[in-house]
Amino acid sequence: TIHPTSAGRMGRWYQEKTAGNNQIIYSFSVQGEHLLYQIDDTVTIPLSYPKEYHQYLSSTAVIQINDPVIIELYNKTVPQTNKVTRVLKAIFNCVAELKPVPFKGLTDAVTAVKLGEASCNGKSRLFVALARRANLPARLVGGTVLQNVTKRTSHQWLEIYLNGHWVPFDALNNHFAEIPENYLQLYRGDENLFTHTANI
Repeated sequence: TIHPTSAGRMGRWYQEKTAGNNQIIYSFSVQGEHLLYQIDDTVTIPLSYPKEYHQYLSSTAVIQINDPVIIELYNKTVPQTNKVTRVLKAIFNCVAELKPVPFKGLTDAVTAVKLGEASCNGKSRLFVALARRANLPARLVGGTVLQNVTKRTSHQWLEIYLNGHWVPFDALNNHFAEIPENYLQLYRGDENLFTHTANI
C-alpha cells in the first residue's frame, strides 16, 4: 500500500506465511534541487527557543553534549562569540578535519573524537553535539546520494535550525549550508536507512 503523508509518501509491504525467496521492486523518479543558503554574518545565536525545538538541543546516548571529551573539544575549537557564522565555520572545519573512513556501524560523537576518524554518521553526530553545545538546534537527516553506480549506499548529514529554516551541512563531503541536487533525503532523526539481517 502507498499512502500520501504530510512528510511525503509512505510505502508498506506486508505478507503473511511467506515461504521461499521473495522480492520487492519499487521505482520512482526524483527531481533534485541544489540548495545553497547564505547566512548573514550579523546573525546571532538566540538565548532561547520555543519548546518544540528543545529536543534538538538535548544530549542523547550517541550525541553526548555534556561528555568531558565533547566539552574539551568545544572549548578548544569554538570561539567565544554569539555570531552564528563564526561558530558554525569553526565546528564545520573541526569535524571536516577528522579522517574519513568507510561506514562500519554506528559511531557516536565521543568515539569519533577519540579515534580522530569517522564515517558520515560519526561526523554528523559530532557536528550535532558541538552545535547543540553552542545552543544551536541540530538534527540528523539521511538518505542516499544518487549516482550512476551499481552499489547503493545510505548517507547521513545534518540540519541546523537558523532563522526559521533547517539548513543542511555535510562535513564529510564539504557542503557548508548547502545540499547538492543528488542528495535524496529519506528520513529525519537518528535512524538506519537499511537494517541488514544475517546472510543478507
